[in-house]
Amino acid sequence: MGLLDQGIDVSNIDESGGGVSEPMPAGEYTLAAAVYSEETSKAGNAYLKVEYNVVGPSYAGRKIWENFTLTHPVGLGRLKSFINATGGDATQTVNTDMMRGAMGKQFTANVAIEEGNNGYAAKNKISSFKGGSASAPATAQPQAPQQAQATPAPGLNTTNVDWGG
Repeated sequence: MGLLDQGIDVSNIDESGGGVSEPMPAGEYTLAAAVYSEETSKAGNAYLKVEYNVVGPSYAGRKIWENFTLTHPVGLGRLKSFINATGGDATQTVNTDMMRGAMGKQFTANVAIEEGNNGYAAKNKISSFKGGSASAPATAQPQAPQQAQATPAPGLNTTNVDWGG
């Protein structure tokens, strides 16, 4: 017996779905890419379609989508920024392994509201990628290596040898 066979009371449910169709307020959010696919536009341009899940600090579970055009410097620059925000190193070549590695990793992004036009409703868009939620500072200073004094292990026979010098 299915759930619908038992009946579902929808008398107190708002038809709009609780306002999910309204964009979230503009601001900084933690996101994680859920899935991506390689697509081709009607004009023949290759692009990546990425779906992000909002993790927080509010509106968890909401989604934002972005298409990265792979034949235009702006799309490639934004893709590079996304990969770097997830902790990847997109300084040279972006490939399938790098995209797979970026999936599910949390990062911070500035989210804006894109006004609707031509019959489309307003929606959220990522205005900039900021970086991982727990990433190390990019300007960390290297420390000089420290070496402990070497001592022989217990029971190890050692001898002083004059190698002639």
